[in-house]
Parts: sequence; C-alpha cells; structure tokens
Amino acid sequence: VENLPGGALFVVDHELRYIVAEGEALRAAGYVPQDFVGRRLAEVLEPELRELYEGFYRAALRGDRFEMEHAAHGRTFLTRGSPLRGPSGGVEAAVAVSIDVTERRLAETALRVTEARYRTLVDAVQDYAIVMLDPEGTVTDDAWGGPRPTI
Repeated sequence: VENLPGGALFVVDHELRYIVAEGEALRAAGYVPQDFVGRRLAEVLEPELRELYEGFYRAALRGDRFEMEHAAHGRTFLTRGSPLRGPSGGVEAAVAVSIDVTERRLAETALRVTEARYRTLVDAVQDYAIVMLDPEGTVTDDAWGGPRPTI
C-alpha cells in the first residue's frame, strides 16, 4: 500500500479512528501515515472533508459500499470504499481507496474543448465540403491535388 501509485488507502474503525493511512497520494498531499494512524477523523481533516468522509465511512460501517469524486489539496480524487468484515461476517472497519484522477479530468476537459472546436469547424463548412482531418488537424482527403493545408 505504501507504493500505491497515485493513490492512498485508509482504514477506519467504528470510532472513525484511522487504523491504516498510506500511499503515494497521501505523501503527495504533504502527509505521512503518522498524521492519521491512531487519530480520529475529526482530529485530522478540515470540517468540509470531515463531513463528507464521515457520512461515507459510516455507511461502510453499516455494510454499504460507496463511491465519490471530490477535490482536496488542489487535486481531484475518486474514492471508493466498502466495509471490512471479520471472520464472523460482522463489519469491523471501513476501507477507502482514493485515486488521484486530476490528470484524467484535465485530459477529458481538453478533449471536450477540442471536440467542440472541430464540431464548430465541421458545422461551418458542411454546406461546402467534406473535410477529413487527422489528429494533428491536417486534411487527409487526397482530393486537394496539392499540399494539404493545415487547419
């Protein structure tokens, strides 16, 4: 778990006390496991994150799974959690794995912007021509009969 790439794993007990806190994303946010382990949620997290996580952890401690996306420490995280059951089948703790999805979300936004730009271009020329572009924006149709213009 210490080397979980781009993520962090947390385990809390029924008192919302951290049993485990580890992972690359934990250290990237400026924390070490000792900042969490043995301490309660209310002692570690700022009020906004505490309220968010408390509800989800309590749901997991009741036996439910959860998934959420949220911003923290200038990054965007996808967090999934579930109950941890003991040998008798009862819920003993809750586990949550947070993965940093910041770069993915930025790439998705850039893709939407690019798609909108190309849609606008196609809409503007649809009455006049059919233009095929490669990913670099170069016309790929050989009908030009000369050098292909870049749009």
